[in-house]
Amino acid sequence: MKADEIRERFLSFFESKGCRRHPSSSLVPDDPTLLTTSAGMVQFKPYFLGLKKPPHTRLTTSQKCLRAVDIGEVGRTPRHHTFFEMLGNFSFGDYFKHEAITWAWELLTEGFGIPADRLKISVYKDDEDAAKIWLGEVGIQKDRLYYLGEKDNYWPSSCPSKGPDGPCGPCSEIFYDFGEERGCGKPGCDVTCDCGRYIELWNLVFMQYERHDGGRLTPLPMQNIDTGSGLERVASVLQGTPTNFETDLLFPIIQKIESIASVPYKDNLMPMRVIADHIRGCTFLVADGVFPSNEGRGYLLRKVLRRACTYGREIGIEKPFLYTLAEVVNDILGHQYSELIEKRELVENIIHKEEEQFADALAQGRMFVMNHKKEMAGGEEPPAGLADGAIVFTAYDTYGLPVEETEKIVKELGFDGVDVASFKKAMDEQKERSRRGSKMDGSVFVEDLEKVYRDAASDAAGVFDGYESMEMETKVVSLIKDGASIEEAEAGSEVDVITLKSPFYGEMGGQVGDMGEAQFDGGRLDVTDTFMADGNIVVHRSKIIEGTLKTGASITLKVLAGRREAIMRHHTATHLLHAALRSVLGSHVAQSGSYVGPDKLRFDFTHHKAVTPEELKKVEGLVNRKVLEGLPVETSEKSFEEAKKEGAIALFGEKYGDVVRRVKAGDFSMELCGGTHVANTAQVGIVKITEERSIGSSLRRIEAVAGEVALDYIDKKLDVIKQAAELLNAQEIDLLKSIESLKSERDRLKKAAKKAGRGQLKDAGRGLLDAAEVVDGVTVVAASVEGIDAKSLRNLYDELKVKLDSYVVLLGSNPGGKVALLLAFSDDVVARGLNAGKMIKDIAKHAGGGGGGSPKLGQAGGRDGSKIAGAVAEGAELLKEKLRA
Repeated sequence: MKADEIRERFLSFFESKGCRRHPSSSLVPDDPTLLTTSAGMVQFKPYFLGLKKPPHTRLTTSQKCLRAVDIGEVGRTPRHHTFFEMLGNFSFGDYFKHEAITWAWELLTEGFGIPADRLKISVYKDDEDAAKIWLGEVGIQKDRLYYLGEKDNYWPSSCPSKGPDGPCGPCSEIFYDFGEERGCGKPGCDVTCDCGRYIELWNLVFMQYERHDGGRLTPLPMQNIDTGSGLERVASVLQGTPTNFETDLLFPIIQKIESIASVPYKDNLMPMRVIADHIRGCTFLVADGVFPSNEGRGYLLRKVLRRACTYGREIGIEKPFLYTLAEVVNDILGHQYSELIEKRELVENIIHKEEEQFADALAQGRMFVMNHKKEMAGGEEPPAGLADGAIVFTAYDTYGLPVEETEKIVKELGFDGVDVASFKKAMDEQKERSRRGSKMDGSVFVEDLEKVYRDAASDAAGVFDGYESMEMETKVVSLIKDGASIEEAEAGSEVDVITLKSPFYGEMGGQVGDMGEAQFDGGRLDVTDTFMADGNIVVHRSKIIEGTLKTGASITLKVLAGRREAIMRHHTATHLLHAALRSVLGSHVAQSGSYVGPDKLRFDFTHHKAVTPEELKKVEGLVNRKVLEGLPVETSEKSFEEAKKEGAIALFGEKYGDVVRRVKAGDFSMELCGGTHVANTAQVGIVKITEERSIGSSLRRIEAVAGEVALDYIDKKLDVIKQAAELLNAQEIDLLKSIESLKSERDRLKKAAKKAGRGQLKDAGRGLLDAAEVVDGVTVVAASVEGIDAKSLRNLYDELKVKLDSYVVLLGSNPGGKVALLLAFSDDVVARGLNAGKMIKDIAKHAGGGGGGSPKLGQAGGRDGSKIAGAVAEGAELLKEKLRA
């Protein structure tokens, strides 16, 4: 049975049981504490916590997941993956253990045709309810049911004794038995043995308790079901493959790798399995808006991608190749996950570019290791023993040089290998630093930081109602200060105000929050900022100017209209800019961040190369044409799926509910957006792009201004042109010609000055040679030369060396009051054992400086140029002494 049929049969089965098919969420979770979506239930966390109402009490999904915690096991075992699909069925206060267990058994044995005697079951040791259902209703034999402890059969694992606090419950796991021939042969081999005989096919979690401090468990008011079955594992069983990697989900990728490397899979199991696994994760991460970087999800993507590259090198693939495998992933899974098709070109470009950058990083990392040979040996020469792991970690962390690659290099240098203990110590220290600086603790259920706002607002409070109006009378629901609810706030105090409804837009989706004022009986306040708490509660950050504000009071809120209107112009301009970029550069362009304020707009987008001035001009021209056309800007609410079918662009990183707001500007732009906009593009006014630059790998940033802000920007530019024309005594239209004439004259003068400088250096050189002293057959030139910089010192040395055979040249100067020193030896002097790079350090100390270089040439700098003459004199004596020795 093909994987597509397995997935469809699973989802259809649960639809027949009253479950609604729900789409997979992004790998980027709507949860700041999680790095990636790592389980099927992650997107349903608010439903399990009772924070939001689910669209249906019964759901079923095929969720794309990514976990990197066991990345080292990928390829070593038949079942570990970074990326995988989790089939699941869920209940939110609806069906419970009986249905979850009997339906799972029905699907496995009847729907998939798995022989019942191949299945074994585990339950939590104290869960008699589940055991009774398995033994009494399903009818499995007692010797096929295992009672296990909280580590194996509780979710989260070991929750009763170790936490975390929050929803939890016992679970029941269903295992497939491959038979004795796949096992270890030991008498006690059972489902807890990791020999490979048994594979967990399905985990049924009965979420029925809430854990409190100290391990106290209380029943949840609403019992839930959360199940997960790995598609790759089910496919392996039903397709009869030795491991997950030979299923139709992964083996086509492996076959492509074989053709690229021209080596067989059977002789290269580990590398090819790792590559096949990792390219799936990389492809989906990029398609979900994650790009390679040095932090967070971007770092995870970079780590996984580069690990795949390294294994490619193990099988002889030196050139970029992973981007070609993304096409195979697309062929296998694109029909199920449309984002792969939509972002196909982008995904391949991002991966290709990162492969090229990794090749450069490998070269730099190799050079770093080679240059730190002595430090890795602890100062010993020649190197021996184990190379210092701390330096190896620097190569890994800074340049992305894999430890396996470093191991090869250090062995070339004469080491026995890498000191793994010191490497691990350095890595652990770095992880601890990252952990302290991160909000991501990896736990699925954590304390909600915005709980205070959620508790303070009633179900209907904090509603934004400002699309049509900027002034509104409403009622104060709650006052919050320093994280706690208060009953009243006096004049002079700063307080967060939640009202029943509000015309103020809270910062969200890149648009800044509104500012304004409010009047209440006996007083007034200034709203200095507005933000959204818990996703949908408008919170006014306020300062009480007069009077005392109390909860329950009537209040009139008034948005600062001019500021809001400037924001609206910039927001609509952002949509026009996005559409224009896609029109000019290609449909791969996607928003990856934005700022929409009264002062400007900033738009970050995906593009694999710099935008040319010609392209930028086309984009700006297209935006302004659409402004002049006066396109109506229409908004409407639709279901997410309906809006997507109509062509509305859903933005990376944004989370959408079942009902979304569509913003449409004529037939030119259509996006899902909750922000505020003008009613017609003509109200945007002129749009002027002020900057375009790179902000990361395959990421670009455009800044622009619109309306009155754009007019101010243009006026300032015109003022500069006018002032420049006046300075040059030229007409504005002839300004470019005048500047070109000035540039030609400047270039002529620079050439003349350079020629004169060369002549002066020759004259100075002749004077220095006349004053030179011969010591033991070596000409010693030592002098302090006024008024020249370090580069000119080098040029002066070049003038001298062509006229000398055996020499020592020590030159000094004090450009800008600082120190510039140069020391050079002829080859025969170096052969005597003198080292210019080392000796210049000692000489520079006399002027409070430092330096270095090669045995033949050393240079130094310092802060106190007044001591340069003394340093040269001391240095000359030291050199003569060395020559006479």
